Amino acid sequence: MPLLNDLAKNSQVISVDELTFYLKDLIENNPLLRNIAVKGEIIEIKRHNSGHVYFSIGSKQARLSCVMFKSNANYVPLWPQTGDEVIVQGYIGIYPPQGTYQLYARNILPLGKGAQMRAKEELKKRLEKEGLFDPRIKRKLPPYPNKVGVVTSQTGAAVKDVIRVAKKRFPQCVIYIFPALVQGIEAPQDIVRAMQLSATKELDAVLLVRGGGSRDDLAPFDDERVVRSIRACPFPVVTGVGHEIDWTLSDLAADLRAPTPSAAAEIVFPDRNEIYKQTYHMKARLVSLAAHRCQREFNLCERQLTRLQNSIKNI
Repeated sequence: MPLLNDLAKNSQVISVDELTFYLKDLIENNPLLRNIAVKGEIIEIKRHNSGHVYFSIGSKQARLSCVMFKSNANYVPLWPQTGDEVIVQGYIGIYPPQGTYQLYARNILPLGKGAQMRAKEELKKRLEKEGLFDPRIKRKLPPYPNKVGVVTSQTGAAVKDVIRVAKKRFPQCVIYIFPALVQGIEAPQDIVRAMQLSATKELDAVLLVRGGGSRDDLAPFDDERVVRSIRACPFPVVTGVGHEIDWTLSDLAADLRAPTPSAAAEIVFPDRNEIYKQTYHMKARLVSLAAHRCQREFNLCERQLTRLQNSIKNI
């Protein structure tokens, strides 16, 4: 037993539980591992009766077990198949009963244009069937908004374009900026957060905008969560995403779609100069109508007075 005694003296003896939960705490509090995106090939995938999805991704020399719980799995429009290359976003954690580490997935993005287009088309069909794109549920914009929310990147060109147009066309309107990531795998949940925050204010409309980019750059606006947040917003939503040739599922769900952020702002903010012109012409028309009416009544009185005078002469 001398070897065992030496081990006890020179090493700290801990239980399996203590070691496992020490490692669990160490890993799950690592900033890098709390929000990570991992690229790999689907090795196996299985959907449990509970709605959770268990799968593995791998590369040449390693394999990573992953799980996506039902709350997130329901938002995946088209699940990849074995052999497909994907990016999985989530956090690394330890599962104590088995003593294994795994990736707890929040989102999964298929790589390859064909896979992405198929996923988008499947989601479009499903949401269309639910009625989220029905023209009959579109809301009208108020003609003269007092408060407008803008969901976009706080540092991008889009927010500057919107503010510039608003100041030029309708400066009396108050603008609320709700900053959000508009690119990358974390963007959808950040856009949803910003949309939900905008719903807590008393607004007349919300602008959801970002500048141009590649198809991958605009992918967050094809995310189901973003589409549903648009329809859940209590105020009319106008999108201005990318350029004129770009169409996203968010555009289909929005109450109005514009080809660019600037064009979206022009839809929401009326031109005060045009309002002044319309007001002037309306005033001039009212004055003209009033003058015409007065002249007509005066002429009528003149005729009646003439008849009365003629009647008196004939008595």
